[in-house]
Amino acid sequence: MANAEGRYILIGVDEKNKIAKEFVDILDADGKADSIYKTCQQHIVTRIVKLKVKPYKLRLSAREVNLIIIHIPFSENRPHGFNSNGTLNFVKRYGDTTKEFQIEEFRHELLARHHLPFMDDIRGQLDRIESHTTIILKEIEENK
Repeated sequence: MANAEGRYILIGVDEKNKIAKEFVDILDADGKADSIYKTCQQHIVTRIVKLKVKPYKLRLSAREVNLIIIHIPFSENRPHGFNSNGTLNFVKRYGDTTKEFQIEEFRHELLARHHLPFMDDIRGQLDRIESHTTIILKEIEENK
């Protein structure tokens, strides 16, 4: 989700068939929220600025439920990876599945976000070379 457009995660919701069914009390929500935050700060590369992981008390008519709300803001520093056992990994969601980033997608993510002025120069030079090559090949073909 760090590589998406920003989202919220709500911990403490029981679901059935991907539909929220009821709230479930999270024991030690303060400690778990702190642990989640520290794990994110330790393992996500580049860190997500303004990431928030907060315990939240929801007062229902009959009871009080402790939840955890995680806000993952939109990030200009995408793509984010995670460090696992000394290896930097990049993953992406495809519907209900999480898979490793393919190199083409990774390249596209970086280039789409960062305009590289020297690429315009390279493209212009390649266009000129292609144009000259086409003219030369045409002249060679005509002189046969």
